Amino acid sequence: MFNYKFILAFSFLFLLANSANGQLTGQWKEMSPMPSKRTEVSVALLNNIIYVIGGFTKNGVADQVDVWNSETKIWSHIPPLPRPLHHTT
Repeated sequence: MFNYKFILAFSFLFLLANSANGQLTGQWKEMSPMPSKRTEVSVALLNNIIYVIGGFTKNGVADQVDVWNSETKIWSHIPPLPRPLHHTT
């Protein structure tokens, strides 16, 4: 089983991981980019799925929700928020 942590800092989402046997590999691997460019998002991790919620785009406050599945390593969209949000916790 892999050990990993997700960190959101300065509008970047980082995944820090190590190998299955607990030894750090020292290697970075770039994954697919998030489908939409946003800042000021809220991020939640639940059952190894990252939810990137709302935020701010060049068009204004966003109602988008993007989901990263850490097992399939695929981004997807889920239904939008009832109203746009940013700077939320």
